[in-house]
Amino acid sequence: MGQAIELGGWEQKWQQVHQALTDVESLPPGCAYTRGDALTFMRADNAFLSQNAFIAHRRYRAVVMPVNGCVCLEFSPVQFLKPLKLYSDISDSGTYIGSGTVIELSLHEVGLFEVDEALRVLPQPYGQTALIHVTREPQRS
Repeated sequence: MGQAIELGGWEQKWQQVHQALTDVESLPPGCAYTRGDALTFMRADNAFLSQNAFIAHRRYRAVVMPVNGCVCLEFSPVQFLKPLKLYSDISDSGTYIGSGTVIELSLHEVGLFEVDEALRVLPQPYGQTALIHVTREPQRS
């Protein structure tokens, strides 16, 4: 997180991410939506999103944005964590334990997490967050 991304071939996909971040404000919490194969998104209570283990994906980047309140996250490069549940190609996820960097995103701040990073939402009793998974491959024209 926090590094510049080369946009070559990504412009249309990031426009879809921006539109999803805008649309998620008016969506009810707990329902997942999709825009083709490129991205899935949802708005959920932070308590629903919180987990004890880190989750990592190989095919999808994670985009996180609080839409009500703030959200506390912990993230780490996968290589520094211990596997709890091995990666599954079916779910495109692996589960890990360990420790990472804790950050707090304020209302409408956006965090982008790469495929080599694992992420977990820390337990908190308030707030709602948008969670978007976007493919790492550029959109084909």
